[in-house]
Amino acid sequence: MKKKTLMAIFIVFIMIFSVFGFMMNYVFGPGENFTYNDIKFSATEQGVKAKINNVKYTFIFAPQQVEWISMPKKTAQQLQNTKYIAITYNPESKFATTMAEAQFYLEQQLSNADVYVERGLTNNTEYPEIKQITCATATSEQPVLELRASNSTEIIVEGNCLIANAVEEREIYAVSERVLYTMLGVMT
Repeated sequence: MKKKTLMAIFIVFIMIFSVFGFMMNYVFGPGENFTYNDIKFSATEQGVKAKINNVKYTFIFAPQQVEWISMPKKTAQQLQNTKYIAITYNPESKFATTMAEAQFYLEQQLSNADVYVERGLTNNTEYPEIKQITCATATSEQPVLELRASNSTEIIVEGNCLIANAVEEREIYAVSERVLYTMLGVMT
């Protein structure tokens, strides 16, 4: 991917992340602490912070804010044990920019948990330098997370593919963090 495109995605990601941090002040005031599944969280102006498995993380949403997004229990258990995941999306989606940001965000967060993330696109015609990854390429050793715009916000499973559907653009981050919290063992 071109340097300008990566820089643009990074800048947009920072801007959106700061807006979510601002919004968090209305849900959890800065400095407010809470516990979720025996993990201590702290709401800050930068986001929700927690130390999980001796690693410090900053999240966009608190776990309580993404509980409404269900995930099959069996899938949650499989995700908690994976050390590899491919994350993909359709570059022609109406939420493509946000999906690219979420893909980058998940890669950064999961690298702290020693999970290798392979980024891809469901259709790489315009970006041949990026690997084409679809649900058809998912295996039990190499599961795929596909981010999709949909008419319902939910996480569904098709074989070894986890499909994170979102109705609204901001929900791309919510479904992404639901997967992240599950992979880190915070949620099941």
